[in-house]
Amino acid sequence: MTVVEINAAEIHNWDSFHAVFSAAFGFPDFYGRNMDAWIDCLTHLDDPDAGMSRVHAPAGGVVTLKLLGITEFAERCPVQYEALFEASDQRIIVAGIIAHLKTDAETETRRKKQLRPNPVAPWELRLDRFRVFYSIEKGAKLKVVAVGHKEHNHLFIQGKKVQL
Repeated sequence: MTVVEINAAEIHNWDSFHAVFSAAFGFPDFYGRNMDAWIDCLTHLDDPDAGMSRVHAPAGGVVTLKLLGITEFAERCPVQYEALFEASDQRIIVAGIIAHLKTDAETETRRKKQLRPNPVAPWELRLDRFRVFYSIEKGAKLKVVAVGHKEHNHLFIQGKKVQL
């Protein structure tokens, strides 16, 4: 297992956030120093040929992020702290879509379910607490319609409780 340690005490603003992560992961020189670029780099940790990071997940494995001083970081930089976890959620969702919907999106599995008729979408992909709602259009084109999350037995899409 690959472990990357981040000393959050070194992060005080957006510039230092991106500098610390870029140094720890070895992001490329063209790294855009924004959250979209951060997500792009982390999304390619399983693809060494992409050249987005010097750190890579082993085949079939993961990269573990160890954040040192996280409590103080959350108090000192609440915006960056929240963005870090929002971006991590996005990474889970993007990686899940790629892993589970790249092929056979219309085949039911433990994670992929065809839904009863509803106002959202005909298919659901379950990724931990997240739900990706999608449809298959002509030519087998996949369209992500909505992304939500579950809190207990309640589904929320764009912050609103939804009943399917």
